[in-house]
Amino acid sequence: MRTSAQRRADALVELARRQLDSGELPTAGGEAPHLNVTCDLDTLQARTGGHGELPDGTILRGEAVRRLACDADITRIITGPDSQPLDVGRTRRTATPAQRKALRIRDRGCRFPGCDRPAAWTQAHHVTFWSNGGSTDIDEMVLLCRHHHTTVHEGGWHIHTIGPGRFVFTNPAGQPVFAARAESTRHLVTRLVHLTTQPRAGPNHRAA
Repeated sequence: MRTSAQRRADALVELARRQLDSGELPTAGGEAPHLNVTCDLDTLQARTGGHGELPDGTILRGEAVRRLACDADITRIITGPDSQPLDVGRTRRTATPAQRKALRIRDRGCRFPGCDRPAAWTQAHHVTFWSNGGSTDIDEMVLLCRHHHTTVHEGGWHIHTIGPGRFVFTNPAGQPVFAARAESTRHLVTRLVHLTTQPRAGPNHRAA
């Protein structure tokens, strides 16, 4: 159970993330505001362990690094023995804007079992991270809210693809939990209209 202070911090981070994702903020030095995290390839490819470093020297756990890298711009930098950069590769986006739109249409929100967070509150998660051979394809990605994105990366949960847009979550005890998609507004309205137009028991409609 998260404390009220932690929930307020989560809300502040979510507000900041949604504003940054809106694309409406000014740029600084030609780039949108961003966070740089430096780590080695082993940390990205591992399921556990490893670490990353922020520009101020703050150390992040490997699980947090992999969660951030799930939906980010990734730049490959090869360094020599003295940590001096020898080669800088092209920056690549782990999920394109078009893929994000497709994911929002398909998933309609966080796919973690029991979660009702809308698509605007979610991040694209790679079921198999690209550094481990996973493809940046919508069939290999799923939307998760920030809380459940952290749960998957740092809480011992795993996701398995069982078909296009179909996923099974496995909890830390190894028990599978099917992830159902949120009901679309159109389907919800249709179902409610159908329910309200059913005949009711009365003088001309007696119950059997």
